[in-house]
Amino acid sequence: MSPFARWLEKENGAVFIDRYSAGLQSPSEIDMKLLSDLGGGGLTHAFALGSPGDRLGILFFGGKADGSPLTDYDRELAAGMVRIAEIAIRNALEYQKGEREIRKSEEFARVRREVVLGNAEEIRTPLSVMKSSLWSLDPDDAGTGLLVGMARDAMKRMESKLEQLLSICEIDG
Repeated sequence: MSPFARWLEKENGAVFIDRYSAGLQSPSEIDMKLLSDLGGGGLTHAFALGSPGDRLGILFFGGKADGSPLTDYDRELAAGMVRIAEIAIRNALEYQKGEREIRKSEEFARVRREVVLGNAEEIRTPLSVMKSSLWSLDPDDAGTGLLVGMARDAMKRMESKLEQLLSICEIDG
């Protein structure tokens, strides 16, 4: 946190920026540049956004056009603008957070789909080999008919489950 931000943290409400420079014993080059840039841009006041420990930034604004000091009403108006700015910034941060979560979720779904499709294809090849082997067996050999029938039924169920899995991946992606 910059020395200016630390100073502003201690202040309450809209602060005339020149008060910062008046309180400096020996202003650094950075402080002098900051004050010069702010003054050159017509900015004369600052208001900290957020609460201590949860600073969102600083709202800089110019004073009155006639150079007169801010009234209590002006300070209330500035405080209202600060509250609106804080809400807008927090909403933007929450929106960004939501966008990041959506991107992570989409990436997870993409990776999951790739893994499932890859594994389904890896399973399909040995399943085809086993199916061909089962169909080449003669179910009438020495009482193996029941076992071959059970194996064929299990193979059909596995193929059906594999096709369902691939269909779900197609729908997801």
